[in-house]
Amino acid sequence: MMKNGTVRIMRNNEWGARDCKLRVLIDGTKVGEIASNSSKDFTVAVGEHNVQVGDLVFASKPMSVPVAEGQLVKFKVIVPGHETMMASVISCAMLNIGRPQLERVRT
Repeated sequence: MMKNGTVRIMRNNEWGARDCKLRVLIDGTKVGEIASNSSKDFTVAVGEHNVQVGDLVFASKPMSVPVAEGQLVKFKVIVPGHETMMASVISCAMLNIGRPQLERVRT
């Protein structure tokens, strides 16, 4: 029987990027998408995994994380420059769309 853990991706409601779903990649393979203001769980085998999120142009840096049997590993998605309407307008005007980032959440 294969031993598994879980990777949870959580995303806030970024103003300027709220209509964009981001791809979730684990070990370089697309395993799903995450919409704004949502969270998703992905079952992974026990071991070391690289986790990324991104759209068709920009992707976060891969985050390497060990996952133990039954462990829940949480990440928060951050899309810089889109936290408020004004920040989003300024970011878009400067063509700074913002590379998604992943931040590990430790509980």
